[in-house]
Amino acid sequence: ALDLMVIDVEGGEETIVSSLLKSEWRPRVLIVELIDQHEDFSIAPELQSSSARARCSILDVGYTVAYADLINTVFVNP
Repeated sequence: ALDLMVIDVEGGEETIVSSLLKSEWRPRVLIVELIDQHEDFSIAPELQSSSARARCSILDVGYTVAYADLINTVFVNP
């Protein structure tokens, strides 16, 4: 069983999250670098959109947010 997974791949988070959620693995805790809510990245709207899609995908399968700052979000699978 996987208890913790950190996803920080400099803009490729959506692809990794999508692959993870198609698998049988459900880490109890996910820490993901997501910049969709960071104002400094408003100059990169597609990158922000990709992060927003990754965030929604994680929440849609039942994870909840335990902590978030401007860069990292900690999701917990109850």
